[in-house]
Amino acid sequence: MASYDEQENLLFLICQKALFGIEQSFMEIYPTKLAKVEPDRLQIEWSNGQLREYRYPEILDNCPCAGCREKRSKPKPKLALPVLQPGENEPLRLLAVHPVGNYAYSFTFNRGCDRGIYNLETLLNLGKEIPSETPS
Repeated sequence: MASYDEQENLLFLICQKALFGIEQSFMEIYPTKLAKVEPDRLQIEWSNGQLREYRYPEILDNCPCAGCREKRSKPKPKLALPVLQPGENEPLRLLAVHPVGNYAYSFTFNRGCDRGIYNLETLLNLGKEIPSETPS
């Protein structure tokens, strides 16, 4: 039979997974450095040594908030020409990155939604990995 401490730790892990939807293995991997690169990209260096690069539109297009998820699930109207909202023809710029606890980040852009909370698992699945430069 497990000790009280072991049972308490297991209960904590179960609650943590239920509350945050993050596997324990992802909780052990966390960002160590964030940097804007080029006018439309963000790089995140992770504690496991991985370097990932994210295009701003990719982050915004994958916003996990309820409103954006609902909008993505609806069929797109078939218009001859799209109707642009004010500011939509401006280049997308990242204005701020905010940590949310120790499990997520939120992003503020010059346009579009800023309500999404991107957990670390989501961020690890977005973007592309940049191979490390190792001398041969």
